[in-house]
Amino acid sequence: MEQSLQFVVGVAEAGQRLDEFLAARIVRLSRMGIANMLARGECAVNGAAASAGRRLSAGDTVEAAVGDETPNAMTPEPMPLDVVYEDEHLIVVVKPAGVLVHPTRGVKRGTLANALTYHLNRLRIAESEADGETGGRGDWETFDDADSFSPSPHPSVSPS
Repeated sequence: MEQSLQFVVGVAEAGQRLDEFLAARIVRLSRMGIANMLARGECAVNGAAASAGRRLSAGDTVEAAVGDETPNAMTPEPMPLDVVYEDEHLIVVVKPAGVLVHPTRGVKRGTLANALTYHLNRLRIAESEADGETGGRGDWETFDDADSFSPSPHPSVSPS
């Protein structure tokens, strides 16, 4: 099922590349998924087809036709993560036994990389919303527990 999305570029996003702008707003697509969407001509700026490197201006209208993407190596997946510590530069998690670290040729889902992609995208959304930027995201791109996220250390870890 294809969904049509529309965004208006704000002053803060002026000068940003189109692919970066879309990656921050369409979190269910990987960067490769966004590149493929752009290559297929499924995105327009002010009604005209646009390339990934196009620099945006305040007031530009960006339209994107987002279809169902085949899962790939970095498809975000909600999976429980045991986060031991997290700050703006580092995240420490406990890797469960039996869970692959990253996707392989035959396994594209259920890996630690998929879970981390979801977790970090959720964090980026929470930070954007805290700054008052909604970026035109639809309800399907929000997460119920984003407001309760706290980047504080795990109780069993004492900061040094």
